[in-house]
Amino acid sequence: MKPQQFLTFVAIAVASYTQLDAQQVPTEVISLEWATTRDSRRAQATEWLAEISALANQIPTLSPAETAWLQVEYDDQLTSNAGTFTPRALRARLSKEGSARFAKPVADEIVGLLGQLASASPLPRQREVALWSGLAYLTLGSTFWQDVSRLGELGVIARDSESKWIFPGFDAHGLGLQSLWAARSQYILGHYCPVKSRIESIG
Repeated sequence: MKPQQFLTFVAIAVASYTQLDAQQVPTEVISLEWATTRDSRRAQATEWLAEISALANQIPTLSPAETAWLQVEYDDQLTSNAGTFTPRALRARLSKEGSARFAKPVADEIVGLLGQLASASPLPRQREVALWSGLAYLTLGSTFWQDVSRLGELGVIARDSESKWIFPGFDAHGLGLQSLWAARSQYILGHYCPVKSRIESIG
């Protein structure tokens, strides 16, 4: 996919998510002020880096025994059933081990992108756009936030009672996290390519 097509795809996805779930997004994150200059965007990336790093550090790295268990209960079950979820595979996928296995690499990748965006090193505009777009793409994934929510329900990830990430119930928490980042992503991309004009241009 070409960069132009990728930006359009992400912009449309952001618009769709925001339209569906905007009512669940805390109002304090809906602002364009942070996107106006490189310094303000760097400051915002630094804040989000601390936020996501704290989350990523709580997601455990699987032990060899846990990895082997998932291989049998999840991977082998899918392989032997032509990719169809069996009850065993589903239980494994929804377990602490399954959620950690899929959430950890995504969280680490988000941390890597934010680390580059928060760096004081010179950052060419084209590269910065690519980094923000990559961040938007990763954080719009519902499966990642469902895994994060599940790990919170299981007590693996701590839930700060004063955090803006607190939403009542498992489903609402996962949707709330996804919606929060959908809103953030909208304003990330809106600074570079306004969603409305991007959609109209391909209509």
